[in-house]
Amino acid sequence: MAIASRGADGLTHLALLAITGTAPRPDQLAVEIPPLEIRRIGLCEFKQAWITVSEYNYDILERSFSLEPPASPLPKLSQKFLKAVLKAFRPTLTAAQTRVDRL
Repeated sequence: MAIASRGADGLTHLALLAITGTAPRPDQLAVEIPPLEIRRIGLCEFKQAWITVSEYNYDILERSFSLEPPASPLPKLSQKFLKAVLKAFRPTLTAAQTRVDRL
């Protein structure tokens, strides 16, 4: 899952959160993805899925060696669920202790 923001430098800064079908470890914080949202984004092979919010990768889209804009629009999670993920992720983003730079 990518959370994008436009920086003062005019570039697109990305916080990349892992989506996994494996339950989080005791030392990880994750938000369970409801079944409807799993289907909405096309992860039907998972019976359960989580978005890990206790760690993230950081990249800048315009300078990334790993990422390119998608050729077609990607499926989206509902606004209500995205707000819940952002609320859970905010403390991690503020602390920036578990950020892995991919620059």
